[in-house]
Amino acid sequence: MKKACWLVCICLAPAINLNAQINPVYQAFQVEIAGGLAMLNTGSTGGVVKINPAYTIAGRYKVGVQMEGVGYCNTTTCSSILTLDYYFITRPAFRLSAGGGYGIYNSSLFGQSSKIPEESGSQWTSGKRGGTLRMGFQWHHMSLEMAYNFVPTLYVSNSIIGYPTITETYKNGFFGLTLGIMVGGGKK
Repeated sequence: MKKACWLVCICLAPAINLNAQINPVYQAFQVEIAGGLAMLNTGSTGGVVKINPAYTIAGRYKVGVQMEGVGYCNTTTCSSILTLDYYFITRPAFRLSAGGGYGIYNSSLFGQSSKIPEESGSQWTSGKRGGTLRMGFQWHHMSLEMAYNFVPTLYVSNSIIGYPTITETYKNGFFGLTLGIMVGGGKK
């Protein structure tokens, strides 16, 4: 993780120097609050809520920390991701961006197991590294974003007397479509 942080710092060093030479049109700090729909690889759907404080450098690069929660069926996923986005278009009322991020995903399973009916209320949690790729646009203080989250698969082993050990697999990668509002980050 330290190597990734240093790599981001080295890559953004020229952009910080550029910031002193241009007159920025937008405020640098913004917070995005969004909610929407999550669609899993398995076909089930759920809801997604996120908050993303970010800082814009040189009017083109947005560096932030995204905190996201996703709930579907009997599984929840929470994440904290360092993100980097690039604005392709920066018009006065419209900005188009693409980017990605890398961070920690925590997935948990609750409720009744699908293969052992007598077992219920169990919860397993895993904190694993994963990533996201995203593309979206901002129009005034509204945002629309599509993102795919590469969440590690959750493997759950159940061992109960009288039953053989069963390993269940939960693929947690999901596609998210969110609509949000931007606080800050508007025109100066």
